Amino acid sequence: MSKPIDGAIASLASSQWGMITAAQATARGIARSTLLRRERAGSLERVRAGVYRLPGVPAGQLDDLRAAWLASAPAVPAWERLDDPDVVVGGAAAAWAHQIGDLYPSTVLLYTRVRRQSKHEDVRYSTRQLPSEDVAVVDGLPVTTRERTIADLLSEPGADLSLVADALRDAERADADLDTDHLVALLRPHAKRLGHASGVELYEHLRSMTRVDEERLRNLLVHTNLPDLVGALANDRTETVLQSLLGNTANDQIKAVLAAIRGPLMADLNEQVKNAIIPLKGAGTAWGSLVAPRIQLPAHVLPKVGLSPATQAALANIKIAPLTPDIQKRISELVTAPVKVPKVTMPKLTSVVIPKVTVPNAYLAPSAKQIIADATRRAMPTPHDDEASERPSTGEQDDQ
Repeated sequence: MSKPIDGAIASLASSQWGMITAAQATARGIARSTLLRRERAGSLERVRAGVYRLPGVPAGQLDDLRAAWLASAPAVPAWERLDDPDVVVGGAAAAWAHQIGDLYPSTVLLYTRVRRQSKHEDVRYSTRQLPSEDVAVVDGLPVTTRERTIADLLSEPGADLSLVADALRDAERADADLDTDHLVALLRPHAKRLGHASGVELYEHLRSMTRVDEERLRNLLVHTNLPDLVGALANDRTETVLQSLLGNTANDQIKAVLAAIRGPLMADLNEQVKNAIIPLKGAGTAWGSLVAPRIQLPAHVLPKVGLSPATQAALANIKIAPLTPDIQKRISELVTAPVKVPKVTMPKLTSVVIPKVTVPNAYLAPSAKQIIADATRRAMPTPHDDEASERPSTGEQDDQ
């Protein structure tokens, strides 16, 4: 093997994921027959028509996309095409490159600026002028951005909304820098066709399918003190309303009733907050078994409790009609009436019947029989003994 040829191949492959094209080799004076001989000898591996890889380079999951992209302009080295890409990977292939969704690209979609036709069934060209903000470079490969990719998946043949939602889910999970505004704008042209009034509505539908917000909320409720903050917020808001009602009420009895129900109302409110949170932790989970919060959120993470001016005005204008004597009497009864505990009747115990056990005489010696007879006579009083115990004692003994 020629060292200059080895050096030229290694130089090309080092910046192209270990790959070279036959056109690039020809431009450096390496004959195609040389590439074929090296392929047969095992010093080169054929990835696709006109694209080879050095055998020592580990295969990657994007190699099929990379080889298809290299073959789209085989004479130009990859590093010379990245500043202003003339061919960009899109659709399901771009989703595969971003690792979003569960789509495997059986056909590689390549966006080009000029009309082109593919000679291979696994490559499809589409003419599109992509703005620079819709193009990203993933491991040296120009692909559409995640936002453009998600929107373009809606145009894929046999597009399934659930698969598009899966791509959105993974994009939301991966980073917090997904440009939602731009994504909504890219979804707008698809909205009417899919039965939605706007891009915002279509985005909301797709996002609801991802359930990513439900997962985030569950993590916050379980692993932070957010439940305590929510409960405190609800208590403060209820207390504010009750205080306003008490301040606007002149009737002492109504004030007493509102004050009396404040405690149970707060307890019931806290219980409802707990019951709403427990299902998010998991079925069959008791409140006391929740994992202790690992992260203490700052108290100001939730807005300060305050009633709007309209609500305050409405509470101030509440006019409570005077209580009639009948209502006052009923309130007094409810407040002062003792609690009636229902009478519990215990079931009457019945006598226990002890079964009689008969032991065959053959198994007992005469002395044993006499001992058992004496013990039985002493333990089981005769009817005459019962009558004697009921008669008053006279100090005299019965005749024997």
